[in-house]
Amino acid sequence: MRSVAYTVHPGERGVELVSEHFSFPAFLFAPVWLLMQGAWLGFLAWVVVVAGGIAAGLFLLPGSALPVLTVVGAGLHVGLEAGEIRRGRLARRGRPAIGVVMGETRADAEDRVILRARA
Repeated sequence: MRSVAYTVHPGERGVELVSEHFSFPAFLFAPVWLLMQGAWLGFLAWVVVVAGGIAAGLFLLPGSALPVLTVVGAGLHVGLEAGEIRRGRLARRGRPAIGVVMGETRADAEDRVILRARA
């Protein structure tokens, strides 16, 4: 198994870990995921890009795969940047990253955070 990097963000009830890997939920449900994360500007940008791609595909290049490629490309971008979007939201709420841990699983990374706190 491969290790994944997690950024550590403090909170009232412990810490929150944000992973550095591709997010399938953010890819598959990009607009809903963006709204759930409170990324309103990201959601508006997604809507503008997708609407522009669909309009260009329908009016400028009818019969092309541009609308589908636009939706897939926008979702891919959100999936790749999901961790950064979450880190930005946490930083804006006064919870900046205080460290980075590596772990094969989230539980492994949480154990490393606990061991660091005890040391």
